[in-house]
Amino acid sequence: MHLISISIPVSPVLFFYMKSFAKPLVLLLCGCLTATFSQAQCDSSSLTLLAFTPAGGGTFDLTVEYCIGGGILGVNSGAGSQTTTYAFGMYGTGLTLNSYPASQTSDSTGCTNTATTFTGSLGADVGVAYITGGCNYTCVTSTAACGMPHSDCNTVVFNVNQMPDSMRLFGAEGNGNPFAGCYPNSSMSLNFLVLLAADFLSFDASVNQQSVSLSWETDLPDQDLTFEIQRYSENTGWTSLDRIPGNQDQTMYTWTNQSPSGSFLYRIQSTGVNGEVTFSPSVEVVVTEPWAIRLSPNPADHTVLIEGEIAPGDQYELTDLQGRIMMSGQIDSHGSQELSIPNSLSSGTYLLKMISSTNSTVNRLQIR
Repeated sequence: MHLISISIPVSPVLFFYMKSFAKPLVLLLCGCLTATFSQAQCDSSSLTLLAFTPAGGGTFDLTVEYCIGGGILGVNSGAGSQTTTYAFGMYGTGLTLNSYPASQTSDSTGCTNTATTFTGSLGADVGVAYITGGCNYTCVTSTAACGMPHSDCNTVVFNVNQMPDSMRLFGAEGNGNPFAGCYPNSSMSLNFLVLLAADFLSFDASVNQQSVSLSWETDLPDQDLTFEIQRYSENTGWTSLDRIPGNQDQTMYTWTNQSPSGSFLYRIQSTGVNGEVTFSPSVEVVVTEPWAIRLSPNPADHTVLIEGEIAPGDQYELTDLQGRIMMSGQIDSHGSQELSIPNSLSSGTYLLKMISSTNSTVNRLQIR
């Protein structure tokens, strides 16, 4: 057994804790609190974000699951000490706590802890301490009386005015001391700026022949997000095409890739560190087959024959390399059409652009 001794400043919330200790603490004349406790294992204790959702009236419901370890002391994955009083501390400028559960009851011991709110204590801006009524919230013994190592888990909903920056659970396996037990462990804290998946402010798609380009904007820059590009077709359903990481310095993203022909839906899946997922709106994209046009002869002298899937009503434009239109017109036959080349055109390279209601293509034409 490892013994640890700590000293922490006294605050109003600590006096709530002092009343609930299973073993008395010694309050020194120097104004500090000293406690000795077993080194906690904390493998069965955790704090997990489940949801952060609008609740109306400009408020939000913050739903978390907290688990506190119990069972035989000294067994792998077991608890390091009893849990009596514990507290949730929240951090964020301007943060207010509107509502919270009045009590919490342990499934394993039946112990009920009663809520007391605080501001400024434990280093938090606002918070709720669940004060023991003289019983242990978890069952921890050196014998088999409390069973094998296990977790006592509860879900709690706090209503707040805004998303906190972070949140911490104090006192798990701490035997009444908020800064003992699992306190320093990362599993006892939540950083909301990196846990939540992104909200999408915009999502657009464009097609250039066989190339599809996507662009989207999120509400927060975050290097811990993952974006998954997904495509839907009637034959395959939703499939994953690519994954790209978020960036802490940007909120705008783009992605381009070649696509088969057909009608598809595209969307972006955003995943936060805690596994929370959000989706962008779905955007429909239609990719047509490449338009195969043949020009002969090429190089040409006085006439050129256009062959391919052309039809009456299709348009053509002959331009120089600077984009100036040399001649233009409309196709009036199916499959092929001969064009006369004006004698005024000098020798050189030109571009013949074909345009239909669903497609366009450009071919080089050499005139001698």
